[in-house]
Parts: sequence; C-alpha cells; structure tokens
Amino acid sequence: MFAELEMITWHHHHPKMPRTTIFSNTVLFQFFNLTTSFTELNFSPFSGCDCTLSCGNIHNLSYPFTGGNQPDHCGPPEFHLSCVKNSYPELTVNSVVYRVLEVNLTGTSLVLARSDLWNNTCPTKFLNSSLDPNIFDSDNGRNVDLTIFYGCSSSPVLVQQQNRFYCDVGVVDLTDSFFIIGEVPIDSIRNVVTVPLLKSVGAELNRSLLPLAEALTWGFEVVYSDPYIHRCDECGRLDGECGFNVGTRQFVCIYKWDIMTRNRHVIISNSANMCHIGQKKNPS
Repeated sequence: MFAELEMITWHHHHPKMPRTTIFSNTVLFQFFNLTTSFTELNFSPFSGCDCTLSCGNIHNLSYPFTGGNQPDHCGPPEFHLSCVKNSYPELTVNSVVYRVLEVNLTGTSLVLARSDLWNNTCPTKFLNSSLDPNIFDSDNGRNVDLTIFYGCSSSPVLVQQQNRFYCDVGVVDLTDSFFIIGEVPIDSIRNVVTVPLLKSVGAELNRSLLPLAEALTWGFEVVYSDPYIHRCDECGRLDGECGFNVGTRQFVCIYKWDIMTRNRHVIISNSANMCHIGQKKNPS
C-alpha cells in the first residue's frame, strides 16, 4: 500500500548506547520490513518544513507551498513562493512571474496577476500566460481571455475605439495597439500577449468602466492541484511530513526514525512555527 512513497529517515542514536549496540539495532532495523523503500538523504536532523509561510497579507501557507528559509525538500518547486519587500508573494510559472493576490486554502484557489503587466500595459517582452492545467487550472468558468495586440495595423475582429491605446517600448514605437476580450485567432500574429482576466473585471473593462492598466491588477483565478496529494495523504497517515526530492523530482515522506524503539515520530522543530517567505529584491 505504501510502495509508491519514498521515505526520508533520520536515525536517533542514544548518546549512551555503545557502538556495537547501535550496529546491532541497525541490523534489526534492516530486517524490520515495511514493504517500503527507504532513502537516506543528507538533510539536517529536522526537516525544517513544520512552519507556515507568510508574506504581506498572505498568511499561514504550508505544503504544497514553499519558500523563505525552508529547505528545497519542503514541497514541489511549482509552488515555490518568493516575497517582494515583505509586501506580496510571487509565483513563477514557465518564466512568467505572477503576484499572488489571494489564497483560498479551502477552495484550493489562487488569484494571480501578471507582475510584468502590473499597472503597465507596455511590457518589454511579449509573453503569454501558459499554465499547466493539471497544476494551475484557469479554465474554471471564472475567467475570460484578454488578448493585447501591439503594433498591429489590422485586427482579426472589429475593435472599438476605446480599446485602442498608444504604447512606446524603448526605441520601438508600437502604435495601433489594442485589446480584445474573448477568444480571437492569433496563430499568425506577432507581438501579442494573452492573459486570463476575471469575468466580472472583463465586463467592466468592455464597458470602459475602468482602464486596462487597472483591470490587469485585479488578476484572474486558478484552481491549484498538488499532483502528489494522494501520496501526501498517505504520508500523513504515517505521521510524516510531505516533501519533495528536487534531485530525483519525486515526492518524499519525511519522518524521523527512533532506532532505540523502532518507532516513527512526527518531526518537531525547535524553531518558531512561522516562516516569513524570503525577501526578493524588487527590480528597479
């Protein structure tokens, strides 16, 4: 039943136990078969994953989210967060950086906004929001596609005048820039950015009730899924902590093994139970 779980174990040696006894108990440990493969990794005596993460107005995040002074093995890299000036967390997906505006742990959802489009309608790079739907699903009925065209003299659909704007990026004069809400054919068009937008915000943007720059700061909603959730549940039933081996890119169940009693123990750190996400320098 536990064959798919990789275990990280730490042996607790009693300070007064003779080395011969330690060796004997180690042999007994090897014969103590749990039908699970155990892996020794060179980690610290405690996993360092028992604290929650906070940054800005986002609080009390735990696995699968990682960040701050937590070791890399505390969760999948897809959920790694960094903190900008202790003000807001950021999540990077396929080289695109997003501000995390809201986290709903009960509904397993996030509200994300593009960092490069935050109060900025003229990015220096034209990157589409490409999310793995198996991890971050934006096709949940709450969003609508927003497509921004830069320097296009023609449009695949009729563009309202209020949807047009001027954009000057460096030495490139990107006149004839505009945006369209909804699906549009853009296969052969260059200088295009596509990003989801909350439907309610898209409706206001379509009626010119708010500018494009402000609409982009409202973000969009994704439902997140931990691809290792079933293994994590099994790990919890073993009184372990869910983790991730970045070297092998496999889920690991972290717990401490007491070689004296051959009992598993939940890992308890002596550090405080709140980890602030490590600061990330805000680009100037």
